[in-house]
Amino acid sequence: MKKIAAFGAIAAAATMATPASADVLNLSGEIDYQCDLTLGGQNSTSLNLNNTNQNVGNFTITCNDPDGFTVVVDSNNDGSLDNGTFSVEYKWKIDPASGEPTQVQQGFQSPDNTFVVTGFEPGYANGALHSITAKPEADTVLPGGLKLSDTVTFTIDGNA
Repeated sequence: MKKIAAFGAIAAAATMATPASADVLNLSGEIDYQCDLTLGGQNSTSLNLNNTNQNVGNFTITCNDPDGFTVVVDSNNDGSLDNGTFSVEYKWKIDPASGEPTQVQQGFQSPDNTFVVTGFEPGYANGALHSITAKPEADTVLPGGLKLSDTVTFTIDGNA
């Protein structure tokens, strides 16, 4: 009988469970604001001053700011190709690629410009391609061999 009692005590001890334990893992995420403007097709674009409406490059805007963004375009020579002695004004227009958002500058304007996109635009969150077309306004006769230039800086910033 002692054997049976000992066996019963061992069985009872094995079935006693420790209290259950639980913990919780909370997950959350945040998407950072990102606004980038990438120029393409440039570096040393040469304009034919006797020709109008020339493609001089393109840029892609990628921005997911819920309040939109502002792009500032700044020409070092205030919209002129210049060499210190002679200058030729030019204008340009920025056109979205087919199917891209159309909230940027429309029509020929000075390269010194600011355009603002207000509100979130999904097309810009994925990257929207735009072309730049320049139109020299050479209304005077210039000597041959001139080298005229300008540097244009693009800056983008989110509106949030």
